[in-house]
Amino acid sequence: MNVIILGNGFDLAHGLETKYTDFIRFCTNFLEQNDKSQYDDIFRDKFYNLISSNLWYLIFSRILHFKGIISDYSNVINDTWIDFEILLYDILCQFDNEIIDFLNDPLYTARAKISLKSILHECINNFYKADKNWASGCLLGIVNVSGIYGKNYIKREKNHDFYEIMYKELRNFTQAFEIYCSYIIDNEINAVKNIELNSNFIQHIQKDHTEDIYVISFNYTPTFNKLYEKSFIKQNINTKFNYIYIHGKATDIINNRHNSTKLVLGTQNIEMKYNTDEVFDKFQKFDQRHDYSTMRVFQEFLRKLENKSINNNIYIVGHSLGITDIEMLQNIFDTNLDYIITIFYYTNYSRDKFKRIIKRIYDKKVVDSRFNFINLYDNEYGILRKIE
Repeated sequence: MNVIILGNGFDLAHGLETKYTDFIRFCTNFLEQNDKSQYDDIFRDKFYNLISSNLWYLIFSRILHFKGIISDYSNVINDTWIDFEILLYDILCQFDNEIIDFLNDPLYTARAKISLKSILHECINNFYKADKNWASGCLLGIVNVSGIYGKNYIKREKNHDFYEIMYKELRNFTQAFEIYCSYIIDNEINAVKNIELNSNFIQHIQKDHTEDIYVISFNYTPTFNKLYEKSFIKQNINTKFNYIYIHGKATDIINNRHNSTKLVLGTQNIEMKYNTDEVFDKFQKFDQRHDYSTMRVFQEFLRKLENKSINNNIYIVGHSLGITDIEMLQNIFDTNLDYIITIFYYTNYSRDKFKRIIKRIYDKKVVDSRFNFINLYDNEYGILRKIE
């Protein structure tokens, strides 16, 4: 059995604008456009309602705006999804600190209610105060832009209400992102013309005499499905493709009239200093995978992976091996030790980073016997080929 694991780098290699920074810029351009006639009425109205005053959009758009103005900070906030998840984690930790300070401050103890706007203002003032003070300035304006928060209050004894609002805002942000993904699927995937699957890679799989290929995607878009199943059909390879979307698959929620999303969009495990960890469980990808039922098919896949046979290969394309997903990847790596794992890289820097990550998990003997690191576009063993 062959397993192909996809990360966001796979979409990016095909020119698809699916980084979180692409989404934020799309939102900003959409909101700034006076003429929105290029979008249908349902898309325009629903997308606007979800994003126009969304807390998380406002925070991340301010960060990108600041990054664009101050070039010296261009390396502080990167644009991969693991960077988004780490930053989301840092922000939640800062809110955890600040809300307790507000609840214990004598200035507020006499008040029955605390303004969310006041809490946000203080959180942003103190955000990354130690070594990333620039973030305070770039985020400070969101409380003035987002009028909805000035109208919401929490009671001192029920600070969980504050996190419920933050989580609801994150789910609205996620739903808007699913709408954006559907837009990408409709307008960009079929326009990809300058890249194709390496025919040598297809032949290597054909030599394995495998009937099943499992495509395990950490993306939300069906890029491999739409572009490359036909490549196997053209070469008369009788292969059954099985797709598993670890974080959910973007659907056309506009035309299907869905009012919610089941995509997973969160952060790593959060250990809070003041609040109970349960308050933040729902922000974690681990919990969301179970809450939104993306785990059942993955568990069935792991059981099939246990069967020992010859020519077992795992190919990883465009995944950062980041902290928020590495445990899921280890589940795959360790279920069957007979599998040979090929990690495709784009630059020598990413190759060296991948080697360091793998060496932290496995000893060198295991790395030498099970892992290969191959350039994405290697003529003989790469998975993709650029079309000149």
